[in-house]
Amino acid sequence: MVDEGLDEGMSSGHLYLFGAEPEPEPVSAQPVVGQPIVEQPVDSGHGVVSDPVPVTGRGDIPVDTFASAEPWPPLEPFPATEPLVMTAPIPEPTFAPVRPAEVVPAPIPESVPEPEPEPTGKKSKKAKSEKVKPEKPKRTGLQVFGSWVREIVIVMLGALLASTLLRVFVVQLYEIPSGSMENLIQRDDRVAVQKLTGFSRGDVVVFQDTQNWMHEIQPDYNWWEQTLVFVGLAPDESVGYLIKRVIGMPGDRVSCCDAQGRITINGVPLQEDSYLYQDPVTGERVDPSRTSFDVVVPADRVFVLGDHRNSSADSRCHMIDPTNGGPPGIMGFVPKKDVVGTAIARVYPFSRFTGISRPPSFDQIPEPTEPPPTDPVIYGEIQPCVNG
Repeated sequence: MVDEGLDEGMSSGHLYLFGAEPEPEPVSAQPVVGQPIVEQPVDSGHGVVSDPVPVTGRGDIPVDTFASAEPWPPLEPFPATEPLVMTAPIPEPTFAPVRPAEVVPAPIPESVPEPEPEPTGKKSKKAKSEKVKPEKPKRTGLQVFGSWVREIVIVMLGALLASTLLRVFVVQLYEIPSGSMENLIQRDDRVAVQKLTGFSRGDVVVFQDTQNWMHEIQPDYNWWEQTLVFVGLAPDESVGYLIKRVIGMPGDRVSCCDAQGRITINGVPLQEDSYLYQDPVTGERVDPSRTSFDVVVPADRVFVLGDHRNSSADSRCHMIDPTNGGPPGIMGFVPKKDVVGTAIARVYPFSRFTGISRPPSFDQIPEPTEPPPTDPVIYGEIQPCVNG
């Protein structure tokens, strides 16, 4: 419903609802004449708004100018300038001929196969492992038995090879068949002999009986028995082995006996109380020798004696052996090449296990002053062995 009693101020085309207040008239943005212009607050970008600042002037124009109703004076035009005159002709541009660029075809990349997507999850990994590692076929009992037999044979052959190399080049055990080295080594003892280093005066050595000191008939082995002997599964009885102590080296002059009954080497008496045989019941010690001799050891040979001088057929007793055309007395000297090694320990029986070393008394013996002769030198007559 429209009120007919509206005044002229309300009939200007605006419709007012009963009970509603009239909207305020919009304020003109034009500044009021005679009031200073106030700039709007400026946000600094940091959330701080500066206070409004009144503008007092605009350049050289006074503030009263804005308050005047007169128009602004017109702007003066720029002074006129003379037109530019071209004094020199502009050269025509020249262009170099353009050659067409060679088009090099780009290399066609080789086709790279796309990688297969990596499977994820437990089921995918299990499927992949099953694909890479197929299930091995089960072996039969005969195959398992054959594998065990093969491994046992390989182990046995390896152990046999190692034992053979050890025996041939390093250490070997020898059984002593006599009592010529008592009290140090008794009959049936087992002695360890090392083959790595040489020997010297005073050492106990094992040597081959190539000169037949034992006067035994040597057996004749066939090829199978020789193989067993070589690998160490059978004892070597084709050549007997003896064990003695080295008394004289090549060039040494060995004599017996001086006024005190001692053996001398290069003029120096040898103290032998530490190793000569001593009766375990009476405590009596044997004499160094009951057979007299005075010899010079030839080159490449040694003079040996047993510790039990009354029960040892050693160099003293074999100088009278037939020489088969050789120089006199040569059979009493052992060739150095026949020495297989130096005894280092008595290993069996275990209750008598002990090491074997060189007596310190041999350190007092000087070296010979002359080179060793080719043949043995024997002073006086060769005496028969009476205590062998």
